[in-house]
Amino acid sequence: KSQPTLGAALAGFGGFMGTSAVIQYLQQSQLLGSGFGSFLGTIGPLAAIGVGVAIFLSTAKKRKVEIVRFECLPWQAPIGGENCEKCNEDPSLPCSEYRCRSLGQACQLLNPGTDKPLCAWVNKDDTTSPRIEVWQEALKPRGLRYVPDNRIRPPNRGFKIMRKGAPAGCLNAFTDLQFGIKTDEPAQCKIDYELKDTFDDMGFYFGETTLYDVEHVQRLKVPQPFKDDGTPAEGGPVLHNDGTFTLWVRCRDANGNENVDAVAFSFCVAKGPDTIPPTIEASSIRSGQPVAAGADSVPIEIFTNEPAECRWSRQDKAYDAMENEMTCNNQLFEVNARLNYVCSGELTGIVDREQNNFYFRCKDLHGNVMDKSLALTLRGTEELVLDEVGPNGTIEGATSVVTVTLTAKTSHGADDGKAVCMYSTNPDDETSFIPMENTNNFLHSQDLDLTAGTYRYYFLCVDAGGNAARGDTVFTVKVDKKDPLIARVYRDGNELKLITNEPAECVYSTTTCNFNFEEGLPFVYDTAGNGVDKTQHLTEFSTENTYYIKCQDLKGNRPRPEQCQMIVRGADL
Repeated sequence: KSQPTLGAALAGFGGFMGTSAVIQYLQQSQLLGSGFGSFLGTIGPLAAIGVGVAIFLSTAKKRKVEIVRFECLPWQAPIGGENCEKCNEDPSLPCSEYRCRSLGQACQLLNPGTDKPLCAWVNKDDTTSPRIEVWQEALKPRGLRYVPDNRIRPPNRGFKIMRKGAPAGCLNAFTDLQFGIKTDEPAQCKIDYELKDTFDDMGFYFGETTLYDVEHVQRLKVPQPFKDDGTPAEGGPVLHNDGTFTLWVRCRDANGNENVDAVAFSFCVAKGPDTIPPTIEASSIRSGQPVAAGADSVPIEIFTNEPAECRWSRQDKAYDAMENEMTCNNQLFEVNARLNYVCSGELTGIVDREQNNFYFRCKDLHGNVMDKSLALTLRGTEELVLDEVGPNGTIEGATSVVTVTLTAKTSHGADDGKAVCMYSTNPDDETSFIPMENTNNFLHSQDLDLTAGTYRYYFLCVDAGGNAARGDTVFTVKVDKKDPLIARVYRDGNELKLITNEPAECVYSTTTCNFNFEEGLPFVYDTAGNGVDKTQHLTEFSTENTYYIKCQDLKGNRPRPEQCQMIVRGADL
């Protein structure tokens, strides 16, 4: 691949001219306005040359496309294990699996989980490179097979990928090809269109992974090198020999042993007129998906197996009769991560609370048209309603931290109220909203541990169609660590009656204050009035008894095990 640089451009175009001469030439050629020179004067001569040449190159009539590849790969530990022992040098800092592995690909932690972990270089004397074998089960689509390629000269080896029953075993263009290899030890593998001298010189990681493994899979889209008349395709791949592509593979183990004998995989692409229509592999919206209420239009992408032009309609009709064209990436190199070509558009006229049907067809660059539409249905919905939020009022607890449960209830929307609800204390920052623990239903809840104070929480609920509903609640957390008080005690006929200053549960003993609350004799609540009054407590009265009384409020506050809140002698009443 040629990769033109700014330096090369300057050498060919402006290497003999100063900055002002470049600007003057561009202005005379009407590639720059007359005021551009003064602007460049403010940013310095070097920048001026760069900008000038960039504009010249971008406006020249003769253009070509260059593909620039960016890779963000994970950091890798050094090959081998020369530094493994460094992990063992500090007795006060025992070696860990992470630290050991980071010192070398061949470093391994011995005695893990003990008080004597040791980082060591395993297989230090290994000088054998990984052995590569073809992996039959990885070969897809069905009907393909590996055949030894006798054209490859030793020590290298080669295999042809051939399609059963096809002329010369050639593959159809735009086939999703998958093939694989197995190694006899964990290894990294690389692949390239050209036979390079070393592993590091090769351009691509096999399967786009840097992991050490024994099974390796590579996927690619079979390119189209020909026009219908068999001549080379304009803009098509050039790294082939009359339609046959060869890919070279090398592997390297953790000790840095790499294959001197590379393995070649080759396949040919069928010539002749293309009569196969394109296929729509998938769409960015699944059929049956709901759409937010009031959304008259939604963006959509469809993915084809080859460069194509696509259209859509609200009725199932022929491609030429479809009214709405889509914008398609139909250059051979414009594939996405799944090796498909993308067409984008805007679906319009979506009606709330109805099934909205759309149909798609595509035509490839050779004029082959789909004879059957891809049908897609979008469900129009109604607004999501947030019926209730909570808590509100005052929540009391007997500890410094009180568990409070946030609640929400939703209805309507895309799926009868089913939604995901989130909560936050900052409604202006949507990134601060946190999904509730129990959600994705029409009832939602989240437990929080809060200290005393007043709180406001905001809710945001979103359903599958994108309908959103908002709400908020305010409540106060009150911490009460005091035992309930017995405000009054008296005899009422044949009963002893207590009145507490708050709802409580009371028990007694007739012998001592030192008893477990759960083992005490219970008072019963007074039910003489309207319902149960938990501040009034009754038990059978006897002048011969002494009542050692304890009370516990509804938050669990009660006296110490050896203490009473009141001692009542029956004879005194």
